[in-house]
Amino acid sequence: MEEKINILYKGNGTKADKVIVIDAGHQHRGMTEPEPNGPGSEVMKAKVTGGTVGNFTGLKESILNLRVSEYMRDILLAKGYSVVMVRESEDVKISNIERAEMANAHSAAVFIRVHANSSASPETSGALTICQTAQNPYNGELYGECRKLSEIMLDVFCRVTGMNKCKIWETDTMTGINWCKVPATIMEMGFMSNEHDDRLLNTDEFQHKAAEAMCEGIEEYLNSK
Repeated sequence: MEEKINILYKGNGTKADKVIVIDAGHQHRGMTEPEPNGPGSEVMKAKVTGGTVGNFTGLKESILNLRVSEYMRDILLAKGYSVVMVRESEDVKISNIERAEMANAHSAAVFIRVHANSSASPETSGALTICQTAQNPYNGELYGECRKLSEIMLDVFCRVTGMNKCKIWETDTMTGINWCKVPATIMEMGFMSNEHDDRLLNTDEFQHKAAEAMCEGIEEYLNSK
């Protein structure tokens, strides 16, 4: 399979100057080599993992993330925005630092990282978003915008999809956020360890709805600025 990464689609009209960078989380195979958790950090993490797998459907998270991201690309382009796809293939080798640096290089108006979740508890269900803390040593100055983006994305996602609303998780452990110089959030669409969520995430109807919800959230965030 051809490696397709860092692909820019130019929008049309008044919204074309807004670049939305979409990171379909994970890839077919993880990269276990270490990289710094943040600029200058001595804490090292694997470059990227392969993601989780649906406990009931067997769907790979990386494939789910890519399907939804491609739907998002088409919706946003139809609205006139410019879009960068971090990847459009499973067969890629892109570290979390490289993903953040793509968003930085394009001066992204929004960097949305599309993911699904897993838990040791099969009862855990619902969507959540992730951003850094206000004390983040690498890009704490972005906390206000990232928190606002995370709040809007989660609210709109749950309203549109009907998914249970979990929380906004503030953490400084996410390499792909710590290296960002632009507003970013991780959208965890549901828990693939939960039967309800897993089976729902595996439907084309929900994948389209999830994409529409995230695009609506992006617009709401941009219109609030």
